[in-house]
Amino acid sequence: MKSFFKTTSLITSSLLFLATPALAIEVKKEKIVNVPIIKVWDKIGGWCAIKDWHPVITDCKEIRNGEQIRRILTLDGGGEVKELLTGENENSYSYIIESGVLPVENYKSTLSVTALDNDKTKITWMGNFKGGKGKTDQEAAEVMSGAYEAGLKAIAKDLDK
Repeated sequence: MKSFFKTTSLITSSLLFLATPALAIEVKKEKIVNVPIIKVWDKIGGWCAIKDWHPVITDCKEIRNGEQIRRILTLDGGGEVKELLTGENENSYSYIIESGVLPVENYKSTLSVTALDNDKTKITWMGNFKGGKGKTDQEAAEVMSGAYEAGLKAIAKDLDK
């Protein structure tokens, strides 16, 4: 009887492992700027403001359909990314990628700002996803890490003038 429970437990554990979806990759980048939070959010917080500060985004078109708000980003060098706004508050917004050229699947992201002492602001951009379009999780993480870093660097350069 003891052997039966041990075998059943082992089978159950194995089935749970097989039924568990692959864990997503998380990429999180942060940048501190010497600017008050209100000024930072005024610069980056608009849903389509990304075209004004991210160096690889040349255009952004906002599409509203009832409660749903999407944006279509045009990338430098070609390609588009379609995103859906999934949540927002006074200092952050969250979104998912619905389609596009980026090598990710199940992409969920948040861009946020946090006030720090001495009128400094921490900008945080983080995302969870899996590799897609023939790219591994690691390759997708490298692409998104580079995208976040380029965006945060451009924001800091513009605001820290």
